[in-house]
Amino acid sequence: MKGTMSGGMGFDSAGPLAKSVQDCADVMNVLLPGRDFRSHLTNLWEGIRIAYLDYKAWQFADWICDQGRAFDDEHEIAMMNALKTAQGQGAKVCYHAKLLMPDKIMGKYGTVPMWTLYNRELPFGFKRFLALFNNTGLRTLQDLVDFNKKHAELELPSNQPSQSSFESALEDNMSDDEYVSDLRHLRQSFRDAVEDMFQETGADVVMA
Repeated sequence: MKGTMSGGMGFDSAGPLAKSVQDCADVMNVLLPGRDFRSHLTNLWEGIRIAYLDYKAWQFADWICDQGRAFDDEHEIAMMNALKTAQGQGAKVCYHAKLLMPDKIMGKYGTVPMWTLYNRELPFGFKRFLALFNNTGLRTLQDLVDFNKKHAELELPSNQPSQSSFESALEDNMSDDEYVSDLRHLRQSFRDAVEDMFQETGADVVMA
């Protein structure tokens, strides 16, 4: 649907991807006008502290994407070379910095699971997505679930037979107030976990 997190408006948080920090700063100046992000750039590594996360620990799970060993090896070598270059120019690196994984953050801070909030958002997000089209025959998430069941031989093949995520979303009974409060708590908990890592390492930037 729209954004970087299909169906999950509360988790749509795209940032700039660029070849240089200067390019990232320019993108941020466009996204958040009124602030000069280039003013923070020193063009020096001297005194900069880097927190480097364990690359292998922070891989996407297999159910999210296929693992590419050749790419991973090349990426890890490139990152290590970049860190050594930064160190050679005066940066300090904290290797294997400890940042809690998402499931650990939710457990520590007692947040509602992310997928519970995602279930709350999906029906509305899907309805808004379908409204972009004319004559689809589908207008709601329930319409899609029913359509998939009716055409199971095409829509629910043997290698992907489940639509449990859709069905779970249809069973959601969270109130609007609960959703707003729980989403705010989840976001703040993740910010706190990142801040704890910065405090522990004394880092200025995170790399992974």
